[in-house]
Amino acid sequence: GPLVEGDISDAAAVAAALHQYRPDVVAHFAAYAYVGESVEHPELYYRNNSFGTLVLLEEMLKAGVDKLIFSSTCASYG
Repeated sequence: GPLVEGDISDAAAVAAALHQYRPDVVAHFAAYAYVGESVEHPELYYRNNSFGTLVLLEEMLKAGVDKLIFSSTCASYG
């Protein structure tokens, strides 16, 4: 399927992508994963990892998408 880049906290953009492509599954690679940075800027990590993922899940439910692959490439790319 297509790669859609954007902010997972943007409900309208997430909804539009789900509506346009009608996926069976969503692969979520948008989580932040640096421990040191998370201690220095916890608000960024909360907004993205918690709130952003919640927005994504809510829009997936509205669109009838019930499968999510949650992964991080952080360990792969440093």
